Amino acid sequence: ASALVRYVAKQRPDRNNETYPKASAPAYAARLILGVDTEYALQKLDASVSSRISRAQSVWKADPKSSHALDPFDKVALVNTYFLAKDKIPKATAAKIRDYCALYEHKVWKGYGAMNYRLMMDGAGFLAAEEWPEIRDREGLDAAGIRAATKQRLLGYFDGICRQNYSEYGSPIYAAVNLSATRMLAEYARDEDIRKRAEFTLDAMMIDIACTWNQGLNAGPAARAK
Repeated sequence: ASALVRYVAKQRPDRNNETYPKASAPAYAARLILGVDTEYALQKLDASVSSRISRAQSVWKADPKSSHALDPFDKVALVNTYFLAKDKIPKATAAKIRDYCALYEHKVWKGYGAMNYRLMMDGAGFLAAEEWPEIRDREGLDAAGIRAATKQRLLGYFDGICRQNYSEYGSPIYAAVNLSATRMLAEYARDEDIRKRAEFTLDAMMIDIACTWNQGLNAGPAARAK
């Protein structure tokens, strides 16, 4: 794990992706964790959040009902980076991450519902509502309301993964996303029920991987492989 962080901290996103959190946030988070090249990391992290807020506002200006203004991949990347290094992130940048999370709607699930989207969207929303009690989302839902709505769904996802069937089991891309989003909750959620259930679910996901591990390769049939 330490070797991976050191490796990522040496990577620079290409110019087209510098302010695209989904692609670039790990490079900034790794630098902040290690305390290297932090001025660059903080500058680009702040620019990334600003660009996502500006993009959403621009899309909605053209089409107020557009479902393409926001991306849960960006949301989870920014929130995860914040929690990994929040003691090093300036308050102004943290406020922008809060404001970006507030652009989402949390009361009921809308739109595309793949498991990875659900875990990213609701997991990041839940943690943001715990961290910033003053937050109010695009529909006017306050922090308590966001926590209540996302908690109910998150517990349902955890139950489905552990007791029914993990719909993205074995997928090389989405399994990693799901593991990361669940780990984030297991590590940073203050709500004991969410934290413990996330820990159990993370164990179940890892057992799935272990069962298909053969001589250094994950050899299982993947439902959503690409």
